[in-house]
Amino acid sequence: MSRVVVISGNRNCYDQQAVTDMMAAHLREDDEIWTGGSSGVESLATRQAVAWGMSHETMLAHWKVDGETDPDASAKRYTNLAENCDVVLVLWDGADSAILKLINAAIGCNREIHIHPWKR
Repeated sequence: MSRVVVISGNRNCYDQQAVTDMMAAHLREDDEIWTGGSSGVESLATRQAVAWGMSHETMLAHWKVDGETDPDASAKRYTNLAENCDVVLVLWDGADSAILKLINAAIGCNREIHIHPWKR
């Protein structure tokens, strides 16, 4: 049975091997990969999903609502991802507060979570 797997992590992490290793450790052949479209881990995960021929989707934040900037757009995106996935994979240095929002949302939704440490 296919699963929706959200992959996220530090926006300043460009370690393709670390992202590939994390994905290889947890993904199944028929999983669908979702990211939030950020740079770093999310863009690398999308690149790897394409290389492996995996289904993938990008769920962008809606930064403007009715012409007004939404300061909660990132948190809303991560909540939406957590509510609609089966598994969350994170490559994280422990400091990026946006990723913490995703982790907390996934915990609140009782999702399977795998957090891989990343050191700058």
